[in-house]
Amino acid sequence: IELFKKMAYGISLVIIDHKISKITPIVDRLVVMHQGSILCEGKPDEVIDSPEVRKVYWKYETWNN
Repeated sequence: IELFKKMAYGISLVIIDHKISKITPIVDRLVVMHQGSILCEGKPDEVIDSPEVRKVYWKYETWNN
């Protein structure tokens, strides 16, 4: 993670991963795609809290369900 932070300083870096939890600590912006289209993009915490992302990836809309 520290290596990615050092590499990305002052440049754009694209990381493709299916485990969102692995990349959220190191990104300023997160883009979630579904079936080849952008489903949601923004700050990682906002994207993870998105009802659309939760419904598609975790099959529920809030962590409390």
